[in-house]
Amino acid sequence: LLVQVTGATVKKLSWHGSIIRDCTWHPYRPTLVSSSWDGYLARWEASGDNEDPSVLTCDEQRTSPYDQTYGLSFAL
Repeated sequence: LLVQVTGATVKKLSWHGSIIRDCTWHPYRPTLVSSSWDGYLARWEASGDNEDPSVLTCDEQRTSPYDQTYGLSFAL
């Protein structure tokens, strides 16, 4: 299997209500987890190894720091 990485946009993750802070792929499953400044985590599942990479579904399981403020201040 030879995969060419081009840097082209494949899919825009539009579930989050704020800017996506980070995302990472699972080491061996077709799963991506994204975190956002809205405080939510989202798990994205690809449909399979040989499927179109733009077909991702968002899992409804998510967490949020309810009634919690971030303790760090960010300087620009």
